[in-house]
This record gives sequence, structure tokens and C-alpha cells, in this order.
Amino acid sequence: MSYRQDNLKKTKNIKVIVVLISIGVLFYFFSEPILSVGFGVLSYVTNPLWRVENDINDTMSSIPVFLRSQQSLTVENRALRAKIDYVGVQLESMDAIRKENQDLIREMGYVGKNDSTVLVSVLTGPNVPPYDSLVVDAGIDSGLLVGDSVLYADNVLIGEVSQVFSHSAKIKLYAGNGVSTDVIISGKESLHAVAEGFGSGNYYIELPSSSLISKGDSLVVPGSNSYLLGVVEYTQIDQTTASQKVLARSPFNIKSARFVRVIKSPKINVVE
Repeated sequence: MSYRQDNLKKTKNIKVIVVLISIGVLFYFFSEPILSVGFGVLSYVTNPLWRVENDINDTMSSIPVFLRSQQSLTVENRALRAKIDYVGVQLESMDAIRKENQDLIREMGYVGKNDSTVLVSVLTGPNVPPYDSLVVDAGIDSGLLVGDSVLYADNVLIGEVSQVFSHSAKIKLYAGNGVSTDVIISGKESLHAVAEGFGSGNYYIELPSSSLISKGDSLVVPGSNSYLLGVVEYTQIDQTTASQKVLARSPFNIKSARFVRVIKSPKINVVE
């Protein structure tokens, strides 16, 4: 029994040795093809992984470039917006200058006919207390005197010089509260009346109910120049008092006036 087991062990050992020798011989003679096939299989398996890795690396390397490009675009956009805002401010400034020139041209159209007209700028308007006067940028230096008439545009009478200083003057507005002005209402008939200032360019007149007054009739100041004071806007007859209430207003917004004309009083030559 023991002898038989020993023979089996020897036979198994011989088989192992033969197999190893066979593998060695095969590897010796066929190592290059085997390795080539092995590397081929390995390449087939790993190449897709390497390509994915390369793609990921390329993507990751391009992210900083993309971020830098985005940052650069943001800076450029901000610079362009700043330039657009600057140009917009310039255009607004040009529009303001053009509008001022147009106002000056409109007013200057009546300046230069004689030496008695002075074009002045309004420093403060009736939106500043006491709401019934203007302050202009001409005074004694321009030959203004108390009582000089003040016009807007060609022939709209708005008030008169009430105080004169070295380089400025105060204008009393006829539309100021409590200021009374003799007028002629020119419409279907000419009626003499007294227009009382009502503030903000408004005038109040009270007439007999039989007076023929219509919206649009003109309020003209008596005199050779026939200056316009206002235009009738509303009428109402009060049956209880047999009177007619008339509301008139200046033909322009006095609060928007930037330039006015002062008609200087004629100088009196004293003969000694």
C-alpha cells in the first residue's frame, strides 16, 4: 500500500515537471507573440480609459481659459456701458444747450431793436416764497429802474421792476395775490375791467352778468403798446348777485420762464 502511494506521488511530480518544462519551452519560443497579444488586449481595455482621462484633462485645462474669457468679457461690457453712459450724458447736455440756445434765439429776436430792451435771466421764480415775484440777473449795472415794465417774449406783460440792486433786480408779478391791474377785455365787445392777481399766473375779474365774455377773450393792458396780460379761461354767472365771475390766466407758464425782457424807462434829460 505504501509502495503504491509513493509511485502515485512520483508520477504526479513527473507530470508537474513536464508541464513546467512545456510552459518554459513554449514561452521561450513563443514569448514575443504571446506578449504582443497580451499587450494588444491590455491596450484594447485601457485605451478608452486613457482617452476619457485625456478628455477630462483637456476639459479641466480649458476651464481657466473659459473663466478668464468670461471675466474679460465682463470687464469689456462694463467699459462699454460706462462709455454709453458718458455719451448719453453728453447728448443730454447738448440737448440742454440746444434748448437754451433756442430760448435765447426766441427772446433775442426782440432784442436789439432799440437800446431800451434788456434781456435778463431769471434767477428765482414764483415757486419760491412769497410766490409773487422774480429775481433777475441785471440791476443798476444794466440801467434798470423801479417801475420798468417786464415782458415775456414779444408782448406778454408779466410785471414791473420793484427793487433794484447792483447786479440784480426784483420783479413784481401782476399775477401775484392782491395785485390789481387795469385791463381791456377784448372779445365780442371791449370792456374795461380790473384784473386781480390770483397767484400762479391766474387773474380774477368780476363783471355784470350781462357782459358778453367768452373763453379765449384777451386781457389787454391799455396803452399804445397793447401788451397782453392773459386769456379768459372760465366764466360763471352768479344769479344771486347778478354778476359774472371771470377766471383768466397768463398764456404761458410763468414758473418755466428762464428769460424775460425789461423795457427800460426813457431817460429824462435835465436842462440847466
